[in-house]
Amino acid sequence: MAAAAAAGDEELELLLRNFHRFSQGYKDALMEAQALRVNCSSESEKRQALESHIADLKNDNGRLRRLYTETLFKFTNQMKFHTESRNLKEELEKANTRLLSMEEEYKREIKQLKLGSEMNSNALENKLSCTLVQQATNEAVIKQLNLELEAHKAHIDMLSSRLEQVTADVHQQCNALNSFPYERLIPSEYSFLTLMMNIFPGSCYR
Repeated sequence: MAAAAAAGDEELELLLRNFHRFSQGYKDALMEAQALRVNCSSESEKRQALESHIADLKNDNGRLRRLYTETLFKFTNQMKFHTESRNLKEELEKANTRLLSMEEEYKREIKQLKLGSEMNSNALENKLSCTLVQQATNEAVIKQLNLELEAHKAHIDMLSSRLEQVTADVHQQCNALNSFPYERLIPSEYSFLTLMMNIFPGSCYR
């Protein structure tokens, strides 16, 4: 009886220990489940916070992408404008260089034209002066020639008058000789008379 009671006590004690162990395991499992539930709730909150943060990051990413696109577009336009501005600046510098070159060429041409004009003016003045001198000389020569011509005319008129006088005298002498007796002439006088008739053919010496 005592042995059976001892065996029963051992079994009961074993059952109590097992129950206690199972009860402790259940408590531990319950606490672990509660902890897991708390952790799950915390993880859920974290997940929601992460999802919200991810949504915010997505929004920020979209905003940054748009900002980047706009900035890149503006930068591209600025680079394009900068390139165009640089090209325009180079074209302007080339145009200014060409303009300066044209101005220098224009100044040289104007200087040459002025020099040529002055030379032509001086040449024309010299030519005009020479022409005036030549004209004055020609006028003096013409005046002198006119004077000489007048003198020659006067001399010719005088000679004509003298010729007319001589002719009249000769005719008068011829009239006198017509009545002269040629038979009375000596040979020398007759020879002179023949000479005069040869000098004045068709005159009164017959």
